[in-house]
Amino acid sequence: MPNDVLVVAEHLGGKLADTTFELLGKANELAHAGGGHSVVALVGAPSLAGELGAADRVLTVDHPALASYTAEGWERAVSAVI
Repeated sequence: MPNDVLVVAEHLGGKLADTTFELLGKANELAHAGGGHSVVALVGAPSLAGELGAADRVLTVDHPALASYTAEGWERAVSAVI
């Protein structure tokens, strides 16, 4: 949807970063004001999806190549989401 706001979840060691929740709060505000949805892209850690209940949608991308962070892997994953 054209008025959706995408947040890329940041995580390390099985824990979501506080900034992810801050961005999600602002995404909800902006998206809902414009008639859209807040969408979170969760790369490489689908088990954390349940912690993102404030999002309207959570899209998970998981693949063995995403087990360890690489810029190229995340670029491909986020590009696929977009």
